[in-house]
Amino acid sequence: MVEGQVVLLNGVSSSGKTSVSAELQAILARPFLSAGIDTFWPMIPERLVAFDPPAGHPAVQGLSVETCHGPSGPYFVLHPGDVFYRLIRGMHRAVAAMAREGNDIIFDDVIYDPVYFESYLEAFEGVSVWFVGVKIPLHVVEQRERQRGDRAIGHARGHFDLVHRHGPYDIEVDTGVHSARECAEQIVCALDRLGEPRAFAAARTQLRI
Repeated sequence: MVEGQVVLLNGVSSSGKTSVSAELQAILARPFLSAGIDTFWPMIPERLVAFDPPAGHPAVQGLSVETCHGPSGPYFVLHPGDVFYRLIRGMHRAVAAMAREGNDIIFDDVIYDPVYFESYLEAFEGVSVWFVGVKIPLHVVEQRERQRGDRAIGHARGHFDLVHRHGPYDIEVDTGVHSARECAEQIVCALDRLGEPRAFAAARTQLRI
């Protein structure tokens, strides 16, 4: 059986990853499935997700959201607990298993924690993963947060400086400059031009995984 390929889109919340994923599905010749962190994290019980939970709150085990205040206003820092870490590790291995069954997959995520990235490297050993950085200026993504109306203003700011700290990408696109369709076309052209992904292999060597 021929294993599937994974196109992993990484970028801040509201950067347009889902839109890029939809455009990729439309123009890629092979039938890529599409999923992302938003497919998995709602599986956690609501009581395990909370803003500024007190000590002992169930969200400490799940996902607690700390409200911080800076010169530009409030922003939010995510603190995953044991339950959320288990979800993330399981998510990575579930997606890798689908690829090993021959499924081509576009997956979008917000990799703001080094533990998440190392879990990706371990789970996707032997799987062809194209690591794509979806970049956007902070002022543009915060404007989109306000326009969307379904995101806490300051969510992207809280992890903006963390998401792209995981070493080089195979491909980078800028959704602040280009439309989702243009970014998807850039990715497809790069897939054809580059031949095979290298970013995950380089990261494994650097981290000795």
